[in-house]
Amino acid sequence: GDSGLLIMGNFFEVREGRSLQIDFDKKRIECNLGDRNQLRRLGNILKKRLLREIESAAKEYGKKLDVQFNRIFIKKQRTKWASCSSRKNLCFNFWLMCLPRELLRYVVCHEVLHLREGKHNATFWEIIGREFENYKQLERSLFEYWFFVQEYSRSARIKII
Repeated sequence: GDSGLLIMGNFFEVREGRSLQIDFDKKRIECNLGDRNQLRRLGNILKKRLLREIESAAKEYGKKLDVQFNRIFIKKQRTKWASCSSRKNLCFNFWLMCLPRELLRYVVCHEVLHLREGKHNATFWEIIGREFENYKQLERSLFEYWFFVQEYSRSARIKII
């Protein structure tokens, strides 16, 4: 087909098929594009995979930055990649599943650090810079991906949530 899906920075070919099959090595997805249940299942599989990545990065950075958090949620957010609440819950955008791993880890680190440094002050950027020397470039990439994802989620033939 002419449609594909961006997963963790890799483009997956999506083919029309009878049942849902995902091959993460060959970067191929087969499914019945007309079957809403299959698409929902595909969305759930990708969401679980994203959550695993986020949880492991959040634990790692939580230890490193000496920060406690409660729960992690994944939602379809319209205006941002991630947010944290006063209850120390972290919320991440489902569309982070499109991003390459380094960029995803950057977003997680950024959000976990906000539990310690609420504002984007000098201290905040100093700590980020120690973890990611290329953070300015990563911020630019995030900005570019944002527009791609907005456009994609509007126009994609594959509606996965």
